[in-house]
Amino acid sequence: MAAVAVVLFRVTSDSETGKADSRIAQGLTTALAVYQADIDRADGALAQVARDPQMSRALARRKGGPVRARARQILRARPDIAAIVFYDGRGRRVSYTARTPALAHATAAPTTSKGKRLGTLAVSRTTARDYVRTVKRLTGLDAQVVASGQTLASTLGGAPAHGAVR
Repeated sequence: MAAVAVVLFRVTSDSETGKADSRIAQGLTTALAVYQADIDRADGALAQVARDPQMSRALARRKGGPVRARARQILRARPDIAAIVFYDGRGRRVSYTARTPALAHATAAPTTSKGKRLGTLAVSRTTARDYVRTVKRLTGLDAQVVASGQTLASTLGGAPAHGAVR
């Protein structure tokens, strides 16, 4: 997948290295568990998007425009879905439609009626902002999601504001 999410933690109050290391390790374990749970939570939405007849026709065309157009319609009708992405058979991103940066995508490999693989469809129900807030709430540690050197969300402050479907 083209998107890479990195979670960074900052411990501000622990003065003992061992204590801080243990807290960071525990926080990372929790963050990874939240990430996996968010992927699992996206499975149902992925199945519904993949079974959508209009999306199936758009995917079969393998062009970004039709996939993006249908994805926008789905996002408007389904506020629980954060992003819909389609990659071609070589893993190149064809379409990325999101209301805000998202992560923890469930994926599927749609095929034609003859069984030929079209690429990879990815659906997320988790915004980067929701993810860092959940990690902060569960661990008490600050979290930040960074992709391609850009901060997508952070509990450290100064996180970018996103909100429109792209």
